[in-house]
Amino acid sequence: MIKVSIIGAGNMASQYLSYLDQFKNKYKVLGINSRTLNKCLNLKKKYKYLKIYPNLNSLLNEKPHLIIIAVSEESLLNVLKITLQSKIVHLIEKPLGVNYSQYVTINKLIKINKTKVFVSLNRRYYQSVTKLNKIKNLHKPYHIKIVDHQSPININKLDKGPKVIKYWMYSNSVHLVDLISLFSDNKIKSKSRKKVIIDNEKVLYTSTFKLKDNSIITYICFWNLDGRMSIEFNSNITNCFLKPIEQISIVQRNKNKVKLFKEPLQFKPGFKGLFKNIDLYFKGKMHQLVSNTDYSKTINLIRFIYGT
Repeated sequence: MIKVSIIGAGNMASQYLSYLDQFKNKYKVLGINSRTLNKCLNLKKKYKYLKIYPNLNSLLNEKPHLIIIAVSEESLLNVLKITLQSKIVHLIEKPLGVNYSQYVTINKLIKINKTKVFVSLNRRYYQSVTKLNKIKNLHKPYHIKIVDHQSPININKLDKGPKVIKYWMYSNSVHLVDLISLFSDNKIKSKSRKKVIIDNEKVLYTSTFKLKDNSIITYICFWNLDGRMSIEFNSNITNCFLKPIEQISIVQRNKNKVKLFKEPLQFKPGFKGLFKNIDLYFKGKMHQLVSNTDYSKTINLIRFIYGT
């Protein structure tokens, strides 16, 4: 039984609780802590067993096996200054810092405290993405095109601070940039980038990554241009289309049959795969969780793509 405590009481905390509540034979949620007491009380109405901790130290004193941190970007650093001292395993909802500078600060804290930290990047655990990752290993060389759309100009609706909006690529582009890390297997041979300013607010970012096996990954982001995220895979034999990313259509050349795989809808997409890997970690088995060190590869890709 894995004992879990959650810091944060917003939408993401609610998503984690919804998943964990379905698997009480594996996880025991001890309680939650948040600066917003009303949100905690609302969650307790639904999950009556929840204990509401008055502060972080009282949560840490319960000695959970896993702390899930689902707080705002602005609050994360101050929370980690306290929780990392506990040496308890952390699962931190992305991003691991508002920008690169804050990521470096957080990473230093992790190393000083020698605490095991994983970053929650749920899209890499989508069944569609997992399927594509297996297919691309069978069909080299290949071309993967990742199309992203980000609209930080509209983020004020989410009540985000100016610093988060300025560095929105670290908060949200990280989802798909992380898939470059996943698909490339750390075998990037060369890279190039291009920035096209459409007007004062709309920008097109294009980056191309050539791998050691001559495969190519292209990342295209339409900045302040609305649209749907998508992934397209092309090889001599197979084509795959992920649009939306939660599902994959697989087309074999010279065959009419199209295979379709969809993400289960009962939980937040990717959670099933994420917690499967958490289970493997606590069993001492091989897993595919993203450590703070792994996360640095994605952070550096963001810096390259956006020139930040």
